Amino acid sequence: MAIYTVKLVDRRSSGSHELSAIQKHIERVLGLAFVDTNDTVNVSWGAGAESDNLVMHFVEDSSSSYLKMTWPNLHIDANAGGHTHSHHSTSGTELYRTRASGPLHLRQYGFIAFHEALHNLFPWRDDVHTAMGDGLAKANVPNEDPNEANKGWLRRGFASRNPQLL
Repeated sequence: MAIYTVKLVDRRSSGSHELSAIQKHIERVLGLAFVDTNDTVNVSWGAGAESDNLVMHFVEDSSSSYLKMTWPNLHIDANAGGHTHSHHSTSGTELYRTRASGPLHLRQYGFIAFHEALHNLFPWRDDVHTAMGDGLAKANVPNEDPNEANKGWLRRGFASRNPQLL
């Protein structure tokens, strides 16, 4: 039985209600991939560690990007709900409170986290939007639970660890 760890790093001074709701939604949607398996996912807030399978940073918006602090030439769509970038062997993921078109609803973070996790866990696949079974893999700002193909890809991604931007 494997327990995969997902660390959520708050870089925007979020309130306790917001942190709790975001964690709950991310845990629910990522957890759907492990229903009826012997594996599980543990989602928590804190500082990322090398031992974490996935680290997601929360920032105010794309102009406050933690990824751009690390990789200054990075281009991020101002309407994105999140972004993932890989450089050499390291993958970094961040999610935004607001985007140019307006704020995100707390329940959307589970869907966006799942989508960005596919990018993060498969850092050198340019075909995430087309090869991983439509659904959350294809969605821009998703609002649906993952389909069976999406779940299978997420499980495969967690099964092989890649270094995370801490």
